Amino acid sequence: MGICITPLFSQNIMIKLVYKEYSENILKILILFCVSFALAFIGMFWFAQKRIIYQTVDIYKAYGLSGKVVAFEGEFASNDRVTEDISLIKNLECVEKLENVNIYRDYNVIDSKTDDSSREYGLYLYKLPDDIKYNPYHMIDGRMPEKPNEIMVSSNVNINCGEILKDYIYLYRDNETDNVFKSDVRVPAVTVVGVFDLNNQMPFRFGWTFKGDYDGSRGSSLNDDCGYAFCLDITDSEGEKLESYTTCLSFVVTPKEGFTTSELINQIYSVTGLTAYDLDSYTKLVEEVNEEQLMMFRSVSLILVVILLTLNVSYGVISLSINKRKLSIYYIHGLSWFDTVCIVTFIYLPFILLGSLAGFFLYAYKGAAMLWDFISLNGDCAYMFEPYNILPVSTIIIVAYLMINLSFCIINGRKTPADLIRRE
Repeated sequence: MGICITPLFSQNIMIKLVYKEYSENILKILILFCVSFALAFIGMFWFAQKRIIYQTVDIYKAYGLSGKVVAFEGEFASNDRVTEDISLIKNLECVEKLENVNIYRDYNVIDSKTDDSSREYGLYLYKLPDDIKYNPYHMIDGRMPEKPNEIMVSSNVNINCGEILKDYIYLYRDNETDNVFKSDVRVPAVTVVGVFDLNNQMPFRFGWTFKGDYDGSRGSSLNDDCGYAFCLDITDSEGEKLESYTTCLSFVVTPKEGFTTSELINQIYSVTGLTAYDLDSYTKLVEEVNEEQLMMFRSVSLILVVILLTLNVSYGVISLSINKRKLSIYYIHGLSWFDTVCIVTFIYLPFILLGSLAGFFLYAYKGAAMLWDFISLNGDCAYMFEPYNILPVSTIIIVAYLMINLSFCIINGRKTPADLIRRE
């Protein structure tokens, strides 16, 4: 006579069996939780590190410099030396156009206040190129400037999108004396249209974030009244555009048709001794500067791949012998063979997901600060939290779990209860 098990009774027994499985394997649960926690945290770090290394290359592309060459003067080059190098480069046969632009130093320093005189701000201003392709900077709020007298400010400054800053005082350089003065003419108002993350890479300053530059050279701590701002142009009350108060030490050179950027780089070096970069050589330079980070980046990737492959093979083989009795127990208590295999395969998945959520939570609230304190040096990296990285990291963890259990699921899914009995 057969045994009849009602669905409700079968479900109750299944819950008890699952509870028994969990209660007898607390250590395994803790290990899986910790492993998924570590993978989530490390995964967010992995993507953040990749962005840190290559963000400065993204800036190069966004500034419309692909197909052009950029040359940098030394930090202490005189005006006479800069003028001489400009003349030598312009006279090269392979040069179509040369622009002397300030793309990696402070464009200007401006001080402002709102209607509330107690809220005064000092901003180190950077000028965006007119032909910027896209915004390479991670934004916290708003958008990038689209017209003159619009700015986006760094996140440490206590300014919100939509605020209008008035009564700007700016610096200018006297060309005859080469001295810097405060202008008597002021900027009536600028509008804040965006806020960018202070952890972004500084333009064309390899390995330095705005946060690191501020900590290293602006003072010992971050304040909410002094920071950075980007603009397209700033015009004063007389309609004149602000000029750079610092010596422009970078040249953007466009090669003539028929000449390659490599040929242009070689000729610039031959007449000036300056090292110039196109997109390929600039990318290589960035990778050389970040050689240690890249080594760690690639090592972590290789280790994870080896671990996943090893676990997949070993777990698939070992589980065939360890879990076959569990399969029989679930099956005889009324579950279909398909449900039985799926439960045994994925019974610990909830703890993988919980561990991942805990890892994401810690990285979101403490990760950047922890890694800044213990890993970064002189502001060379700040591991910002970017929510959209949760999706690829979650996908990697879940796919890894599926891969590890895939062989067990496929092999046993194709078997029958009779196969297990015969093997016994």
